[in-house]
Amino acid sequence: MLREERLKEIERILHEKGRVEVSNLSRMFNVTEMTVRRDLDELATKQIAIRSHGGAIIHSDKILAERPYELRILMNREKKEKIAEAGLSFISDGNKIFIDSSTTGYCLAHSIPNEKRLLIVTGTLSTAVELNNRPNLQVVFIGGDLEKETGTSKGHFAELMINSMNFDVAFIGVPKITPNGILTTSSVDELMIKKSVIKKAKKVIVLVDSSKVGEPDFLELCHVSEIDTVITNSDIDEEFLNTCKEENVEVILTDD
Repeated sequence: MLREERLKEIERILHEKGRVEVSNLSRMFNVTEMTVRRDLDELATKQIAIRSHGGAIIHSDKILAERPYELRILMNREKKEKIAEAGLSFISDGNKIFIDSSTTGYCLAHSIPNEKRLLIVTGTLSTAVELNNRPNLQVVFIGGDLEKETGTSKGHFAELMINSMNFDVAFIGVPKITPNGILTTSSVDELMIKKSVIKKAKKVIVLVDSSKVGEPDFLELCHVSEIDTVITNSDIDEEFLNTCKEENVEVILTDD
């Protein structure tokens, strides 16, 4: 198969499945993994694909809208996993923890050791299932309307449950943070749930990779001064770091 034919076939698979893996493509086309990586790099240059750990995901906004959670987990996966691992230092046996619907929150849930004894509250199905496999964890799932695309609870009943609880530590993520420290989101339901969590937690930790810093999303959640700690990767925007320093907000930087 000629290279152009292979690129077209990879593009077709991307549109059909939303993502591809280097190892699978190498076997499918009987070429080296290095050749596949070069193909994916070219598709990324053409803005057809976005490179991810071990493969690529479709660049199309339409596909991202249809399958946001599954594909978001793949984006910047290595950075998210390092940020999640840093978050483990804030978790102690006996804690009551909240983990939100962010994909970095899912990575945190995945990283929690089996021997930890915790009560963890979440409104995300994938996170709840991951945690429920741990023998020493008590998992509380927030009820309410279930979002089909993300498997996340939302709405009035979800807010009522959160408002009746108290947390030692809450881990949240946001789609966008401005350089001057405004945490923003595009979802009204997400906005209200995160606001409730911030009020009910002794310590609020924001898990966010550097790609989230930039122009604001539609809705303002809070200012960074209202949270305790930001865990992010080391290439975070300098202006944002200065904002955190001015507001005495702890920042933990992970290696890229």
